[in-house]
Amino acid sequence: MSTILIAGLGNPEDKHANNRHNLGFMVLDALVKAWQLPPFAENRSLGGMLTAKAQDPKAWLLKPMTYMNESGEAIRDVSRFYGITPENIWVVHDDLDIPFGTLKIQYDISAGGHNGIRSIISHLQTQKFWRFRFGISRPHPADANADGRVDSREWAIAKYDSAEFVLSDFDQMQQAQLPALIQRTIDALNVALTQTPDKAANQFNGSPVNQNAPTPEKGAEA
Repeated sequence: MSTILIAGLGNPEDKHANNRHNLGFMVLDALVKAWQLPPFAENRSLGGMLTAKAQDPKAWLLKPMTYMNESGEAIRDVSRFYGITPENIWVVHDDLDIPFGTLKIQYDISAGGHNGIRSIISHLQTQKFWRFRFGISRPHPADANADGRVDSREWAIAKYDSAEFVLSDFDQMQQAQLPALIQRTIDALNVALTQTPDKAANQFNGSPVNQNAPTPEKGAEA
């Protein structure tokens, strides 16, 4: 199998670590632990934090340090340096238009309003790469917080200012579910790597419930 580049999208700096938009970084950090890989190391010339799975099939893991809206710059440079073709690039990212916790593994689709994906398509000059889309959802006015209240402000932010919403942290109920949902994404990546992304899509696309699985300021970009 050809070498794979797995890129998780997010914004650098600790203050963004728990933002919804940093879901891709969260998955890759968990993947490093699951695969017992060396810690990420910064490669400034390539614009990202990198580590690698050396066993066959080999995979490079990348967290772009170019901020979300320029994610494509680092992905282009790393893929060129290591000779990785677009069809062997897998991008893990958050998606507002998918219900929270739902995973969609798809190939050759448009950016759909996601600025990080738009940057990747622009720099690679193709959309023929795999996307692991992790739903973060847009709040509905009927959604309740952990204490039963409806957070009308959060709903309004998501409806009228999606940039501020994705740069905010997951709510308490979502935070409690994240570890199992991130593990499910790792399980999907394992199937994609040991078999094919198509098989991973067949097994994991959809919500965990349906699958009976475990359930800007300067710099920061949406």
